[in-house]
Amino acid sequence: MQNAPSGTLEKLKKIYSKSTKNEDEVKFVIAAFNELGSVEYAQKEADRLVAEASGKFEAMTNGIPESQAKAIARDGIGVSARRKV
Repeated sequence: MQNAPSGTLEKLKKIYSKSTKNEDEVKFVIAAFNELGSVEYAQKEADRLVAEASGKFEAMTNGIPESQAKAIARDGIGVSARRKV
């Protein structure tokens, strides 16, 4: 968002400060996020964090034998990051 034009940034701030948003405001926010690459940035950051967490999980559970519980825990690391909205 740091690279957003000042007019876009001000409009986004105004929309976010409201307790309720109308459909046009929501569409504006989504379009601005897409145009500014915010969605792609967030996905790359989520992927990085999932990789980091996966590495830490493997290191911390290295001495624990494989089991269904361990597999479920491993699979759950990136569930939220991989879900489609």
